[in-house]
Amino acid sequence: MILSNNTNLSIFHDAKIGIIEYDYINKSIYIRLTLDCLSNKGKAVLTGQNLSLMYFQSLEPWGPGIYINKVDFEKKQVNQEITILLNSGDTFKITAESFELKQSQ
Repeated sequence: MILSNNTNLSIFHDAKIGIIEYDYINKSIYIRLTLDCLSNKGKAVLTGQNLSLMYFQSLEPWGPGIYINKVDFEKKQVNQEITILLNSGDTFKITAESFELKQSQ
């Protein structure tokens, strides 16, 4: 599923965040997730292509946490931006040309 302004972002609520990989050469990010709404035990990968900005906060102002509280999506002139708020209070902000969510194994 390609993320857009029409995507139901509530599917990300309470998703467990896993390993995050950044491919500098190809300017891609891969965020492993476990979502309750998917089959295959909910395993999925959120991919950002042609990344231009990546901001990760790891301060845990609300205490430790590995679950997504909320995801916001915004279409910019050329790129798209997602902001991920974890239940720890940490925020991830990523700007890329496109984002896609795919089930994984």
